[in-house]
Amino acid sequence: PSFAAVVLIFSAHGCITVPSTCSGNIGVSGQPSCSEVKTSGQCMFDKCPAIQGTEDEKKAADILVQSAKDDFGCDLNSNELTGNGSFGVLQRPIWESLAVLLTAALLRKFVV
Repeated sequence: PSFAAVVLIFSAHGCITVPSTCSGNIGVSGQPSCSEVKTSGQCMFDKCPAIQGTEDEKKAADILVQSAKDDFGCDLNSNELTGNGSFGVLQRPIWESLAVLLTAALLRKFVV
């Protein structure tokens, strides 16, 4: 259920395939490691710029942290996944600007 919730959150930002793509390598070589779980979470936020700096970013990170603890016994925090530390507040305007530029580029591509 928690993975489905994460997929729904990411899909609201146009990134429906990102969670399954990023989590595909967990446990491939046997028992899943906390390093694989952390890398998977980081991948999700890296590959979905549209979610960065939003409330949904925090919600998804919190769900993933709890799932990592419950399912794999991993002690992670949301900042390790999202990359938001003390500079998280400064990053938001940058990501919003990039999202606007990307949207404009996509619209131009499809409209013209």
